[in-house]
Amino acid sequence: MKKKKTLLILLGIFLILLTAFLFLSNWNKKQQTKAVEAAIQPQIQVTDIGSLAALSYESDTGSMAFENIGGIWYYSNHKEIPISQSKIQDIADSYCSITATRLIDQPDAPADYGLAPPNDTINLTDSEGNSCTVKLGNAADSERYLMLNDQENAIYTVSDSLGSVLIYSLDNMVKKDSPPSIGSANLLEVSILSEGGMKSYSSENEDSAEAIAAIAGGYGALSLTECASYHLTDTEREEFGLNESSRTTITLTYRDSNEDTQTYTLYIGGFDSAQEQRYVQADGSQIVYLVSADIIANLLGSNLTQ
Repeated sequence: MKKKKTLLILLGIFLILLTAFLFLSNWNKKQQTKAVEAAIQPQIQVTDIGSLAALSYESDTGSMAFENIGGIWYYSNHKEIPISQSKIQDIADSYCSITATRLIDQPDAPADYGLAPPNDTINLTDSEGNSCTVKLGNAADSERYLMLNDQENAIYTVSDSLGSVLIYSLDNMVKKDSPPSIGSANLLEVSILSEGGMKSYSSENEDSAEAIAAIAGGYGALSLTECASYHLTDTEREEFGLNESSRTTITLTYRDSNEDTQTYTLYIGGFDSAQEQRYVQADGSQIVYLVSADIIANLLGSNLTQ
């Protein structure tokens, strides 16, 4: 009797496991079928633009406008500001060739899709002067609604990445300076020119060992990310203490990865209003950065023991 009861229990467990197995197998087949159907679903070409001469976009967040002149992208409002070519080109490429996953048959009013008013409006002008307008609406799962040239009877669904590629912060679009890799192992010489005169340190001089290590440490902590000006003006040069007569110039001579000797020069200006940061400009650049005064003190060897 006991044996029979055990067999019934085992049979019940077997049936439960078999049912679960059949369910999962069927579910996996359905998912695979959906994946295949999605893969073979034809894409709808919405835009097909060879090259852009101008690109602008706006939303409640703000607006941005760029022009392509001779293959180089410029910020329309201030062409002297250096723009990251890769970032703006990513945006341009995304909108030059838009493919939709679906064209909605007999769509409702644009407002029902968040297209009147739209979340984002993108204006494109090609190299021949032809222009078109793309409007992005609400999100739907991992997609967004799109309308081209205000054609209310043609509303598409596109990848949500089309909206996320847009950058509304000028700071995130600016091409900032990238300081070379310098540490105590490849720092050869340092010269610091200020109103107090010239100081020089060499890695070959044992008396300079402490200064070289301190300056290398300060340089290692240096980060040129927070901008005070994207393009230095004469008025700002005076305000930031970056005139040749008032700034401190530090030149680092180092050995690069190819074992070649290189120099890198920074200009150190005055303090900000809070006296916590100092203005810094790299030689050859028109961008001015704010850097912690403590880091600059280390960079200039101000904390060395006398």
